[in-house]
Amino acid sequence: MKAETTASCIVGNARECRWGRETRLDIAGALLVTAGLAALVHGIVAVREPATRTAAQAGLVAAVVLLVLFLTHQARWAREPLVPLRVFAYRSVTSANVVVFCLGVAYLASPVLLALYLQQVLHYSASRAGFGFLPSAFAVMIGAHLAGRLTSRWGARRTAVLGTAVTAAGFLLLARVGPDSAFLSDIAAPSLVFGLGAGLAFTPITVCATSVVDASLTGLASGLLNTTRHGAGRRPVLSTIAEAHGGVSRYALAFAISGALVLVGTVTALLWMPGSHGASNTPPQQGS
Repeated sequence: MKAETTASCIVGNARECRWGRETRLDIAGALLVTAGLAALVHGIVAVREPATRTAAQAGLVAAVVLLVLFLTHQARWAREPLVPLRVFAYRSVTSANVVVFCLGVAYLASPVLLALYLQQVLHYSASRAGFGFLPSAFAVMIGAHLAGRLTSRWGARRTAVLGTAVTAAGFLLLARVGPDSAFLSDIAAPSLVFGLGAGLAFTPITVCATSVVDASLTGLASGLLNTTRHGAGRRPVLSTIAEAHGGVSRYALAFAISGALVLVGTVTALLWMPGSHGASNTPPQQGS
């Protein structure tokens, strides 16, 4: 029966299935949010160049307008909204997205910043710079392996606080880089620290975002979290800041900002994420 229902939904035009009932795809919402995010990315990237700065500023304004229209459409006009805004009434979903945004901006930008620093400042070859990422990659695997056990034992909030705090410490240690930094003490050791912390943090954040919501919203909550995490890492904010400042100090500044952002995530997790028991969430009314 489910196979027949699924097949009929795949054949239908601009339709999707929610096991037993047919719903319209929110095409207008998809177009608005896609155009808005594309304009945002273009604006952030292009604003660095004087020749494209005016167009970039116009793109940023357009991005704000499009995203506001998207939210308004979801709240008032869409019969079957792409993102039902009631999902944000869950404290676990909203807090997890804020935390993963702070973590994602810093962690997912780190490979670009490290590659530029190793090649432009320490004059590493591309292949040697690639090997420079091994400490953080190895540490992430260890952290991810430990995250499940710690989350089960301590709860999502405590594990997320620990992971983001360790990540922030690693980036702040990395902010000491200079023109004559030693790889082992100034780059590899901090990379091990922030990699371990990131590996610890992502699992409990995901658990927090998805474990308490209504079953019909679990997929949406997971998708929102992934969009926030990867979207944050693809906004070249830190590289833009680094390029706006000359000299070696720009990399130290970018890593310091990364540490500060993750610290914001740590405080958010500590004060806003629901605990592992009861206080986790009061689910909103499902009539909306």
